[in-house]
Parts: sequence; structure tokens; C-alpha cells
Amino acid sequence: MLEQVVNEGTGTSAAVPGYTVAGKTGTAQSHGRPRLLHHRRLHGVLRGFAPAANPTLSMIVVLDRPTPIFGGTVAAPVFSQS
Repeated sequence: MLEQVVNEGTGTSAAVPGYTVAGKTGTAQSHGRPRLLHHRRLHGVLRGFAPAANPTLSMIVVLDRPTPIFGGTVAAPVFSQS
């Protein structure tokens, strides 16, 4: 299922030529003190690993307050270029 995120879903920008990549994109909101939700404090996220069947590389990319906010748009390319 996580391979499909990279092959056909929101994480297509995380693809690495020659490798099967699996991952999950996301967007999250941060909490401030005292645990108040800051609606403008967002994180774009991609968690991925390769090769998908027998991983030797695992990475989490978290971008604080990205523009645009979506993990597949901003964090996935960082994964594929790293």
C-alpha cells in the first residue's frame, strides 16, 4: 500500500530512479503552550523507505510552515533528492 503512495498517489515526487520506494505523506498542525492549536503553524511531512521490500534507507522529512502546506508537494521532492 505504501508503494502505491509513491507510484500513483500523493508522494510521486518521492520516487528514486532504480529503487522501489514506499512512503506516506502528511500535513500536521502544531500545538503551542499551553497546548493551544496554532492554525497557521503547519508541517509538511513525508516518511519513506527504500528499497520497499528490504529497506536499507529510512527517512522522515518535516518542513516547518512550508508553502504550499502539503507533504506530497514540498517534502516528497526533498526525499527523492537526498
